[in-house]
Amino acid sequence: MKTFALRPLGAGVAASFCLAILTCFVSNNLHPRFEHREETIQQQLKIVEGQDYLVEGSPAYFPEFQNRVLPGLALKAAGQVGGLRIGQWYLILRFASGCLAFFLFFLMMTQTAGVPTKHAIAGMGILAYAKIFSYNHGWEHPTDFPDIIFMTGYLWAALGKRYFSIVVLMVIASFNRESSPFAGVVWFFLHGITDKWRPNFRQAAFGVALSVGALATVYAIRYGFGGARAVTLQTRGILWIAAMVASSLKNPLHGWLTLLIALMIPFAGWIGSNWSRMPNEWRRLTLAGAVVAVISGSLSVIQELRTFLPALTVLACVAVKSEAGAGGAVVLLHNEDLNFGRRKAG
Repeated sequence: MKTFALRPLGAGVAASFCLAILTCFVSNNLHPRFEHREETIQQQLKIVEGQDYLVEGSPAYFPEFQNRVLPGLALKAAGQVGGLRIGQWYLILRFASGCLAFFLFFLMMTQTAGVPTKHAIAGMGILAYAKIFSYNHGWEHPTDFPDIIFMTGYLWAALGKRYFSIVVLMVIASFNRESSPFAGVVWFFLHGITDKWRPNFRQAAFGVALSVGALATVYAIRYGFGGARAVTLQTRGILWIAAMVASSLKNPLHGWLTLLIALMIPFAGWIGSNWSRMPNEWRRLTLAGAVVAVISGSLSVIQELRTFLPALTVLACVAVKSEAGAGGAVVLLHNEDLNFGRRKAG
């Protein structure tokens, strides 16, 4: 029985390793990213120090980067270990975060969502597909794999209705990127709306509080690591987005909008094929992913497709679950349910 139980785990480890190799290999060898790697490494260290950094050889500073200190802190800690150059540690940490991102998604799908191993690996594959599309930007962002890790954690905590866990994950994720408020979005759509599409005010309020708390945490971190200039509010209106769309249409075969459409089609097709048989819980989670995508596109640099990774993590989860259990009952794994099962078995 132990050998049988280890087989799915081994498959998940192997798939995570292979997909991390694939995605890191592509990123590491794209010419602009390779050329800018030293700038990327120094940028992570400078962010922790609250200093300016070089972008294509010119000094730059982005206030919205100033809470993204988790990669820099990890890189500094690794550098203290010694034995390797800082650039080598950077590549090791990036690869390790890739392995962890794919493996945690595998565990969440098989252990929490209860899908078969093959379906979970298919979901990991579509995440890798999305990750490679996100390389349309000329600089690596070591926050991207952790973004997937934390969104997977939000799904695990929300599906299990783990209040404390999702708060802890939200706080830690705020040190990685400002996508931490999406924890509240996931909770809101999963628990703040009932199966009959009516509001559950208590759960909805917790979801809203989670997002507001995450936003406050992000700005507190920015101020702590960057001072007053790091809390400048950056806004991009509809006219800016329209200008980016118009710019993309000038080169439709290679523009970011074409890439975004190609990126989204497999997710939409997979979910859409099972939509009529999908339980309401997973339909609401689909809406959560769509809302996260809209927020990401509206408030981030929309032409950098990496901004859509949090939304695509949610949608990959829905796609896999819809394929594995479309039409069946969805079980949210609460501690009370597990205890009830033990009592009944007894």
